[in-house]
Amino acid sequence: GTIKFVNNAFEDVYGYKKEEVVGKATPRILKSGVMKKQFYTELWKKLPAGNGLRKEITNKTKDGRLITIHTSLSPIFNDRQILIGYMAVQDDITEKKLSEESTAQLNKMLAIKSEKLELLTAELKTFGNIAAHDYSEILRSAYIQLEFIIHNDSHNLSDAGRANIRRAQSGIQKMKLLTEDLVTYTQIPALNGEAFPVDLNEILAN
Repeated sequence: GTIKFVNNAFEDVYGYKKEEVVGKATPRILKSGVMKKQFYTELWKKLPAGNGLRKEITNKTKDGRLITIHTSLSPIFNDRQILIGYMAVQDDITEKKLSEESTAQLNKMLAIKSEKLELLTAELKTFGNIAAHDYSEILRSAYIQLEFIIHNDSHNLSDAGRANIRRAQSGIQKMKLLTEDLVTYTQIPALNGEAFPVDLNEILAN
């Protein structure tokens, strides 16, 4: 049957004027071609039997845009329980669905970035441990060589020369301690916790 009544919200959502549809057009003008045949089979099975139906559907506006609608469909009966029509209460949730999809996509991207960051951190930690070990060995070798000079060539060294070597050894010891501190720092475990999706819209709203 034809559409018997629409309110102002219908005009705002679909772009049709009341005089264009009331008594002239059928709900088919809103069909998007996206909904599967199963939806219409279920629809025409429930409504004539007196059952309502609530669904998220895709409709089409006058200018051809596809919009997501939460619709509540109910049959209308007269006093003698004869079916005389149907009533649809609809809510345009297009922006909400787009926002949810964007948030889900962003969370997916963040999860991928987080996984890559964890992998990079593990690689850097491994590299740091290897580099620190090699660097420590170099410092240890330098310290031993300076100690060898002091003990075996002390007769060729002046007091100032020996003092310079001791200062160099002291610097080497400090560098060795700093290297050990850096290795210890890289071994601090990351905070444990599972990643979970975040509703950015809810956060911004609060």
